[in-house]
Amino acid sequence: TLPTVPTFSAGETSALTGHLTQVSDVLNYLFEPPRVYAYHTAGSALTDGAWTPVSLGGELYDPYTVAGHDTATNNSRVHARETGLYAIACQIRTSDLAATICQFQVRKNAAGSDTGGSRVFLQSQTGAGGGEVTELGRSVDFPLTSGDYVELFIRVNTGGSPDASLGAGADATFLSIRWCTKT
Repeated sequence: TLPTVPTFSAGETSALTGHLTQVSDVLNYLFEPPRVYAYHTAGSALTDGAWTPVSLGGELYDPYTVAGHDTATNNSRVHARETGLYAIACQIRTSDLAATICQFQVRKNAAGSDTGGSRVFLQSQTGAGGGEVTELGRSVDFPLTSGDYVELFIRVNTGGSPDASLGAGADATFLSIRWCTKT
């Protein structure tokens, strides 16, 4: 919880130590805000035309006292533990998807369903082709309430059975949130 910024009167010295501790707590909170960075750990095949929630089996960081991400249970979810405005960022990396439409979306409180909860954003792009990987990313500031969570979904549409897989690793496919300010 964001610490309270103290107020005191000119000439007040008796409570100065306590006030300085409170100011220090506020500064520490602002320099180390609540944040989570979770990433996909096992390359997985994509089903043509189907929205797939992205499993996030690894973490770069999750300093919450109550974890903002669980690598085993509902690991597609990244939770906000404080109410406020969050910077939400994600990236997906897939194998070569020449002439393929690749879409991804982030949804709030979706319960693993591509139509559940509410959409934070949706992005579409044609795959890179030419033997190149397709790498798409986006970030947005979005208000979340303590207990809300976001999930990343991906869909490829080739009109057939694609030979596509989702990239694994902290620099390949990830979802992160970082608290910015109170709303």
